Amino acid sequence: MRAGRRRWSRCCSLARYREQVEYLNQRVTQLIDRVTAGNPTATVIIMSDHGSGSEFDATTRGGEVEERYGILFAARTPGHEGLFATDQTPVNIFAPMLDRYLGIDVPRQPDTSYLGYLELTPLQAVE
Repeated sequence: MRAGRRRWSRCCSLARYREQVEYLNQRVTQLIDRVTAGNPTATVIIMSDHGSGSEFDATTRGGEVEERYGILFAARTPGHEGLFATDQTPVNIFAPMLDRYLGIDVPRQPDTSYLGYLELTPLQAVE
């Protein structure tokens, strides 16, 4: 363990995670309110790069993959309802936006996800 770092129990870690989510929810809501007050037709996209991983163990391959891959994705697209698929993945978020807003046709990419584990080298991944 590095100097100055504490090892937290899983229970404590989840409690802290919950507190962070509650705090961020308040801040993000305030930010969205400010943006949309200034521009009622503003497009707003909020997303994460991966799920929480509270059950993720990078040393073993288990059932936690869905949690790790489950991203936060929320979109406000006034006048462009139904722009995104219900099973939206990060790789295909900007293509429909570029098409609808700017008329730029970007082909949809395969919805493939990869996950690395500690026993793999950096260029290896599991599909």
